[in-house]
Amino acid sequence: MTDILAFLYLACFQFCALPAIVRVCRRKSSEDLSVWREWLLVVGVSAQFVVMWQTGADWRVIVSPVLSGISIVSLLGAIYWYRRTGIIQEPGG
Repeated sequence: MTDILAFLYLACFQFCALPAIVRVCRRKSSEDLSVWREWLLVVGVSAQFVVMWQTGADWRVIVSPVLSGISIVSLLGAIYWYRRTGIIQEPGG
């Protein structure tokens, strides 16, 4: 039972940025997204990965922060890409 709950927790944590990525691409607007929040998440997930790596955590657990980092960086990439190309409207703009 614990393994199933851990897997569900890790799966939810890994894919938390996907709805925001879809929303940015559909709306072509980043008004309701905080870039600073996403960068803080990257720092937190990176710290989580380092601690897990140094303590010798099982690879199945270490995969979680790696995938989370990928999804958050993908969201940041989408935000910056659309802002750079001028497709996304800036807040108040």
